[in-house]
Amino acid sequence: MKATQLWTRWQAILLSLAFGFTRRGVQRFVQWVTGLALSVEEHTITQSLVGIGRVQDWKALESFAEYGRWHLPSLRWGLARRLERLPNVSWGFSS
Repeated sequence: MKATQLWTRWQAILLSLAFGFTRRGVQRFVQWVTGLALSVEEHTITQSLVGIGRVQDWKALESFAEYGRWHLPSLRWGLARRLERLPNVSWGFSS
């Protein structure tokens, strides 16, 4: 798989989980989770940003992690919908 195809799929997965975040929150969420996935070191905010080459964004990501605003019911709903679409799911979520 080419890197651009992988990145497109990765973004689609993350964006499908990002219901309820503000526009800026979606950006920070994608940065943080991508950094976590790429980091082989301890999973700290700084290491997450090192993994994606964005160390200069540490303050913004730390603020997002600590004070970020999102709509929790929307996040729960979006995550439940995403989980329901997984193959061979043996549980269900009521709407």
